[in-house]
Amino acid sequence: MNSGAKKSPLITAGIAVRLTASGAVVEDSSCGRLHYLNPTAAFVLAHCDGQTSANQIALLAMKEFDMKAVPDAAIAQILCQFAKEGLLAPDD
Repeated sequence: MNSGAKKSPLITAGIAVRLTASGAVVEDSSCGRLHYLNPTAAFVLAHCDGQTSANQIALLAMKEFDMKAVPDAAIAQILCQFAKEGLLAPDD
């Protein structure tokens, strides 16, 4: 997966995540922004612990959402969007 996203993404410090029936609401206290995530994006963000690789997240998503193929491209796209929005800590 060559997405430009971190290999083992980590949520930025100061990000608050509240799970909802339709996904999650994410608050970025550094800029006062709210992000509304669908269930798939919420699942991905929940696994951005700095230990789980993007490939592992894709495999977990495949199992969680009962997919027939590993959604590498979709997970890469979500992670890239998270990075653009400042939800992921920068690479070291």
